[in-house]
Amino acid sequence: KENRYILEVSHIGYISQEIKVNTSESNTLSIYLDKKIIDMQQVVVTALGYESYIKDTPIITHVITSDEIQRSPYNLIEDIMEFAIPNVQKTHDSHGDKITIQGLDNKSIVFMVDGNKIAGEFAGNIDFSMIDASDIERIEIIRSGMSTLYGSDSIGGIINIITKKNKKKFSMQASYSYDLPIITTYSFNIGAKLYNFNYKLHVDYNESPGYDLTDFSKEIITLNENIYYKIKNSLFYSKNKFNINYTNKYYIKNINKVNLHRVYEDEK
Repeated sequence: KENRYILEVSHIGYISQEIKVNTSESNTLSIYLDKKIIDMQQVVVTALGYESYIKDTPIITHVITSDEIQRSPYNLIEDIMEFAIPNVQKTHDSHGDKITIQGLDNKSIVFMVDGNKIAGEFAGNIDFSMIDASDIERIEIIRSGMSTLYGSDSIGGIINIITKKNKKKFSMQASYSYDLPIITTYSFNIGAKLYNFNYKLHVDYNESPGYDLTDFSKEIITLNENIYYKIKNSLFYSKNKFNINYTNKYYIKNINKVNLHRVYEDEK
């Protein structure tokens, strides 16, 4: 009996392919993907501070699109950026996760959502869990100093996360992502557009049992058990060059930090 399947192969920077596979055949399967040409007509905002085509920007801007985010094997924003852009790395210390660009960490990088700076937490850390990957239209990354436009704290680069905007009169989306032990995510989005008004509701729930890859350490754990969820309402009005944007967010995060000193004492 022949068993026929359709295998979809995709990778960031390459054109996806669907290949018919017959399991009854023992031949070796070789797969080649064509490189994807960068869309030079794509609009970016980070390099100049306003919308412009990527071909017209004087500074090299790397763009991670929503399609690339969906095809990525990762669910966390910091993992997606590390996977897609060279020299962008996620590191971990006792204060949490950090992003480094060409060796410079959070304190030298400006993080923004829709062009608005995100206030850093202790030691310059940014809590990326406040932003859900399913709500991202694209991520714009500049790996060079932009102090003239964004201040002296941007010598390491810029990361601007652009959220999705409604393009239809009504839209609804639900998603579920399973990637344990890192994270499990449930998200729900509703969008409505009427004349010059644009409304969006985003709800998501995330949980992780945590894990440890550093048994030799008594100070930190790789990922603590955590649960967090958020509800975000946003209303945007635009007419000609007049814009009003109202956003309301309810966010809760609980982290169960393991007392490793007590664990090691119990093991003894």
